[in-house]
Amino acid sequence: MKLIIAGNDRSEDLAKELEQSAARHPDGGLLSLLEGEAAILCLKDAPDEFDYRVRHLLLIRSRHSVDPTLWTIPLGRGVSGRLFYWIRRILWKLLFPFLSRMAFEQNTVNQMLMNQLVLEHQTQEKARRELDRRLRELENRMGPVAEEIRLKVAK
Repeated sequence: MKLIIAGNDRSEDLAKELEQSAARHPDGGLLSLLEGEAAILCLKDAPDEFDYRVRHLLLIRSRHSVDPTLWTIPLGRGVSGRLFYWIRRILWKLLFPFLSRMAFEQNTVNQMLMNQLVLEHQTQEKARRELDRRLRELENRMGPVAEEIRLKVAK
């Protein structure tokens, strides 16, 4: 990775300083929230729109919930930072039952929406298959005329 600031390559002198600074700061639980993001890359490998939708629904289904237990309180710098950390921690303990209830309600809504999306997708897929079947049946009945029409439409 190159660090370019104001047109100057500062990779050499800033890289070690940034690595040390990053090592001092905990991730605050953010990395655990991103674990499933690698699965999103499977979307680019979808051969067609239908497969893309199926993969996308599977990803949404696996990532639709909110978990307040994963949230952390960052530690601030200096004396005031530590003071505010303890104030936030006390507030967090007081508010956590209410936040948990709100998260539960949000998860319930998310689950219902997800189920509705899956149902809608299945309904559309069933209708598409039925239309494909009827189209093949009509083409078989029409015989060579259907081929001529298909060639004219393709032009």
